[in-house]
Amino acid sequence: MKKSIIIVILLAVLTIQSAKAQQSNYIHVSVDAGLVANTSRDKKFGLGGTLGWLTQDNLLWGNPNAYFSLSVKAFNNPYGEGKLFSSINNDADDAFNYIMPLVGYRITRNG
Repeated sequence: MKKSIIIVILLAVLTIQSAKAQQSNYIHVSVDAGLVANTSRDKKFGLGGTLGWLTQDNLLWGNPNAYFSLSVKAFNNPYGEGKLFSSINNDADDAFNYIMPLVGYRITRNG
């Protein structure tokens, strides 16, 4: 009987904590458009984007306006015979492609 009461209380506390955590997690999605300007090969428009996850810092400062962020940024800029979507993952030399992970810490005044 005591074990089941302790388990129920523990599960209730964990559920409340995870519900609070949903208010402090954010997904950030952005679209980037442009071209690579420092080359003579570039004559076409490129597209890319960033997918990021921000979570409120409850460990270091305890400040509700500080966030940890993890993001992935990707960009594809075709040139020559390259097409915008078909040049992403082929073996031909027809585009500038990059993907990079970003890790950061964000401090804001108003959240």
